[in-house]
Amino acid sequence: MPARYTFDPVTRTVEITCSGILTLGEIVQYFEDLAADDAVTAGVIEVVDLTGVDDFAVSSSEASGIPGAFNQVQAEKSIEATFLLGSSDANFGVGRMIQSYFHSRLPDHPIEVVRSRAEVDARLREMGRGS
Repeated sequence: MPARYTFDPVTRTVEITCSGILTLGEIVQYFEDLAADDAVTAGVIEVVDLTGVDDFAVSSSEASGIPGAFNQVQAEKSIEATFLLGSSDANFGVGRMIQSYFHSRLPDHPIEVVRSRAEVDARLREMGRGS
């Protein structure tokens, strides 16, 4: 499965690592798994690492449904922000596409696309979530 996550209870961050060919079904499954995970507390920040994604096998109409599927996990976990990490132009582009759907359908949810782990760590420190 190309979308796996870990939870850090100290920083209250969920680190999602994606690899291979990412499909809508795997994205929705991640949302469902996270929503049902009692170990993950409310008020988390997501860090989605897209650097291992070889292909994004999601049509534009399917991608437009990602924010709707996100609403379920958002209701359960009160996700405060999402960072999409895409170091290559292709991964960064996928992140920007996802970001645009969120901006149009969930304009109040902070979502940022970054190029490096250092950028993620700096933003987490600014939010009081890193060392």
